[in-house]
Amino acid sequence: MAQAYRNVANKFVDEAGLIDLISPVVAPDELPNVLATADILPTAPARIGGAPSDADYEVLRGRAAAIIFQMLANSSGPILLTALAEELRRELGNVIKETNWLGRGALGALIDSGPTARLSRSHLHIWDPDRHEGPLQPASLKPLPEFIAQICRVTEMPR
Repeated sequence: MAQAYRNVANKFVDEAGLIDLISPVVAPDELPNVLATADILPTAPARIGGAPSDADYEVLRGRAAAIIFQMLANSSGPILLTALAEELRRELGNVIKETNWLGRGALGALIDSGPTARLSRSHLHIWDPDRHEGPLQPASLKPLPEFIAQICRVTEMPR
């Protein structure tokens, strides 16, 4: 149980993210052809049946990268990863969930691959180091009361 807390404790999980966490992950060979049924990319190759091909994933990842770069170009500073995830889901629809972050398994892995790999990110924000300063870091964390610190140590929960 402590491992589960560690996995999500440093992440802000919105409603869609919670649904993603509790939904079963579908193996790629069990995916419907999301490109044939989703009205997301008029230029995406539509195939009948089967999982998306590598070429389909590349088209979708290119579209996601364009969305990410456009959000950063319109921003005066770092963007919350939750806002980015929400925008990607809004723009690309269910294909994000159905392909488990376009075959990468997580938003962070999607960002860390392809043309967006040059971007900087923390556990909460993403920013273009050529355009933005990184997010402000807290000066220091206040120490926990000893009783709470002991509970955190015993249960292996993050503070």
